[in-house]
Amino acid sequence: MELIIKKASVQMLDQIMRVENSSFSDPWSRGAFLHLFSNPIYRFYVCHVGTAFSGYIIGMLLPPEAEVINLAVDIPFRRAGVASALLERLIFEAEESGCHSFYLEVRRSNMAAIELYKKHGFMTLGTRKKYYRCPVEDALIMARLKEGQSQAASHESKPS
Repeated sequence: MELIIKKASVQMLDQIMRVENSSFSDPWSRGAFLHLFSNPIYRFYVCHVGTAFSGYIIGMLLPPEAEVINLAVDIPFRRAGVASALLERLIFEAEESGCHSFYLEVRRSNMAAIELYKKHGFMTLGTRKKYYRCPVEDALIMARLKEGQSQAASHESKPS
């Protein structure tokens, strides 16, 4: 199975929206995705398995920090390495751009995603109460920090 990762384009928006709508109970709008294409702080990648569109990842790069904004994989391709490949590509790109700390929020109940992030060196820093809608649920705040960087130091350096 060949995974092909490349930058997302506006021409892929229908495929992106299909995966978004099947992956999330409170999906982003088409306009929210369109905004990303014109803003240089975002990195937006898609993955194909052969010729089939299989998923996407969006990151926000503000060196020395980056945030995973959204990651979704089409149902037939879950647990096939697509999410890992997308996350690795984003981390590589972010590190090349000077980012050394990575943050994200994930639904407390999304065990598959939490395990994926742990596998890639993320740890839980805390909780955002009632962060998600449809249904209302807490988010875990996870981070992948530069070696030697403490959790306390990372919180002190983040703007409030």
